[in-house]
Order: sequence, then C-alpha cells, then structure tokens
Amino acid sequence: MKNTLEKNAYLITIGDELLIGQVTDTNSKWIAEQLTGLGIKVKRIISVQDEEQEIIEALEQATEKADIIITTGGLGPTVDDITKKTFSKFLNKKMIFNQKFFDKVKEYVKKRG
Repeated sequence: MKNTLEKNAYLITIGDELLIGQVTDTNSKWIAEQLTGLGIKVKRIISVQDEEQEIIEALEQATEKADIIITTGGLGPTVDDITKKTFSKFLNKKMIFNQKFFDKVKEYVKKRG
C-alpha cells in the first residue's frame, strides 16, 4: 500500500536539442536529486520534441500518474518553442500578458547583465 504522504513526480524536458544530443539534460539530474532529498519519488523523466502533440501526450500521461509535474525547456525565442501556447491549450486557459511581472523579469535580467 502506498504511503499517503509519499508523493511521486514526473519530469518532462522539452526541446529538440535534447533529443539530438546538442544539449545535455543537466536540469533533470539536479531536479531529481532535489526531489529525492525532499522524499519525493521521481517515477519518470521524459524528453519530448518541440511538437504540440508530443508535449500534450506527455502531460496527459503525467497528469494521470503523477502527484507533481515539473517541466523544463521549450521557452526560448525560436519559432519552434511552443510550450506556452501548448500549455494554454492543454489547460484550456487563455494566456495573458502581465506587465508588472514582465517589468520584474526585465529588472532581474538587467541586474544579472
């Protein structure tokens, strides 16, 4: 019987660059270590292409089986980075622009150089 306090997590990494070996996925390793240290069992790490259907299928699988879902990647400036739009569609939620939050991010980036 599963301990009711034990949580499990799915990590979904998004990006063609991960699947073709152009970029090494160090995020999943670090996140898995942190979650394990918190007593959260990482059940699966999935890497998917920058394709809407691939992302949706991974999210569907994760929402059926995981208590916690963490995604990384797919948020770059290129046309193939469709993660925000795909999440909006999957969650059936409209995206809105938040100027106050955007200004905070700009200030953070400016300070970091």
